Amino acid sequence: KNTSRRIYFMDFFILAAILLLLIPSRPVEFNPEYISMKQTNIIRGFFLLLVFMIHFCQYIQMNSPTDRIFQFWRTHSGQLVVTLFLLYSGYGVFVSIMKKGTPYVRRIPVHRVLRTLVHFDLAVLLYLAAYSFMGRTFSMQKIFLALLGWESLGNSNWYIFVMLILYLITWFAFRILKNSPVPSLLFITVLTVISMYILFLHKTDYWYNTMLCYPAGMWYGFFKEKIDVKLKATKNYILAALILLALLLVVYKTRQQICMYAIGAVVFALVVVMFTMKMQLGNSLLEFTGKHLFGLYIMQRLPMALLQHTTIGANAYVYAVVCFLLMYLVGIGFSWVCEMVDEKVLGKIFS
Repeated sequence: KNTSRRIYFMDFFILAAILLLLIPSRPVEFNPEYISMKQTNIIRGFFLLLVFMIHFCQYIQMNSPTDRIFQFWRTHSGQLVVTLFLLYSGYGVFVSIMKKGTPYVRRIPVHRVLRTLVHFDLAVLLYLAAYSFMGRTFSMQKIFLALLGWESLGNSNWYIFVMLILYLITWFAFRILKNSPVPSLLFITVLTVISMYILFLHKTDYWYNTMLCYPAGMWYGFFKEKIDVKLKATKNYILAALILLALLLVVYKTRQQICMYAIGAVVFALVVVMFTMKMQLGNSLLEFTGKHLFGLYIMQRLPMALLQHTTIGANAYVYAVVCFLLMYLVGIGFSWVCEMVDEKVLGKIFS
């Protein structure tokens, strides 16, 4: 048949995402801005495109003989696509606490937890409206748990739920231990492992197997200056890269064990961080995507669900392109709504 001549759409998409990451970019001796807002947004944007692909595949029949690169990557990467979101979040929160101190920690329940939950619940209500329009009904219990992130109404939920827990853990640790970095970070790491165990008892593995990346990001923030000094020397950089890649290989071979997968997730994120040390990234589309991460992440399933059983959904290529464009349209619109809510509602309540 014409399988050999068929355009491998997902392969094309993954290669296009990699090209975006590399254009425009250039190798450098050492990029001092490797974990700046701009660089992390570009990496976030890149991984968000990969998340889009993984989600999209849940709405179509994948052709197993085709899309070989994508199938291989999807089988072997698992949850690794979200590891950088978690690592960068941990890093960002830690750096903010060190800069702004107690006032910042005091505001975490409102500025981080409540704000994220309100934005998330706006999205859940949109999904509820869309599915009701399609004739689906949900029990009150399901809706209530969906608003907390514990259940889903077709929206992505586990990542948001986990982030809310991690924010609360951070607030609790730094409030109790009065902003002492090392005791607080140890406490956060222990509480994260306990949370992973509790989720292990109630949920499937993808809920908890990347959570360690958040405290790892905080520890990275703590040691960053020392790491930078060491890794500016090319010899040390090569040695560290080899150690991490060897670790990644060991962990990959034993990834069926949850502890090994959790460690592997951190190692993978660190490998990407090391890559950014040697590359000056500059893609504006990826930076824009990373900047609007929440809206694009939370809204990308909505067009997929609404169009799945329509004439658009009948053609995988048209369906993919339309969903991709709508992700930006709906996601950016949603981000704008969230900004309005922050300004007009949350700003008034908590000013």
